[in-house]
Amino acid sequence: HHCSEEVDGEDGSVALRTLLVGTHADVAAARENLELLRELVAERFAIHPVSTLSPEDMDALRKAVWEAMAVIRIYSQPHGKKADRTSPFYLPRGATVLDFAARLHPDFAENLKSARVWGSALYHGQHVKADHRLQDEDVVELNT
Repeated sequence: HHCSEEVDGEDGSVALRTLLVGTHADVAAARENLELLRELVAERFAIHPVSTLSPEDMDALRKAVWEAMAVIRIYSQPHGKKADRTSPFYLPRGATVLDFAARLHPDFAENLKSARVWGSALYHGQHVKADHRLQDEDVVELNT
């Protein structure tokens, strides 16, 4: 597991996505504590040991945090204009074109006629259906 899932419990509790980070991985005493932590929680959570002095560790931590967030960045492209890549919309991983339209405005989702997506080589301005699953950093043009 990379993180716990966000689930409502029967008792009203909520389990939030969790990423355990063990710092000072370059220090012997911290490595001993890390082994104890693994014994206690390794079945429930992945543990990411890092040394803040290691650029590689910090890069791996950034990637782990992004994965644990389980979101994608989607950019809006108004019809006939360039995409605004300065402020993405964040949607849950697995979101569809219809989800994106609803995020922009409920009327967009209700009146959606067509959409075009730019992203991977497979979708370079291609028309897609409302249930098309978006990928991280796709650009979407909605026609309502």
